[in-house]
Amino acid sequence: MSAKMILAPRVAARLGVKTCTLAKWRSRGRGPAGAVYLSETTVAYPEDEVERFLEERRANPPRRGRPPRRKAA
Repeated sequence: MSAKMILAPRVAARLGVKTCTLAKWRSRGRGPAGAVYLSETTVAYPEDEVERFLEERRANPPRRGRPPRRKAA
């Protein structure tokens, strides 16, 4: 594990979600692993875990709902 840590607001911005979404994921065991509580209000993530999470999402995007409709030619 790398020594470089990223604060939760930056992780949320990098993932394109709000910090409250990141907090919900953390409480449910989803999202990047290895969250470290630096204080009662400050959370950081290992940079390599954030990168791993992003790579997993690129390789296996979640499928929700119906696929988009194709436009008629």
